Amino acid sequence: MSNTYPKDFHDNAIRLILEENKSNSEVSKKLGISRNTLNLWLKEYKLNKVTNIILSEKEELILAKKEIAKLKNQIEILKKAMAICNEK
Repeated sequence: MSNTYPKDFHDNAIRLILEENKSNSEVSKKLGISRNTLNLWLKEYKLNKVTNIILSEKEELILAKKEIAKLKNQIEILKKAMAICNEK
């Protein structure tokens, strides 16, 4: 039979390992879950953390590319304005 645990239970287990430096064995015994389950939660947490970092960097890259395109457009406008001013 498979148990489903609430997210805050997962989060607390992960916090005990990462922030309070408890061992996987210690946490699994304390919370009454298998070490395999706890290891799976830990892997999922780390994968989600890396995925969030990648998505954040991707968003920053998209914003930077938009800013570059805007600046290139402004440069072209200024070049045209300078050409008009030089004709007079």
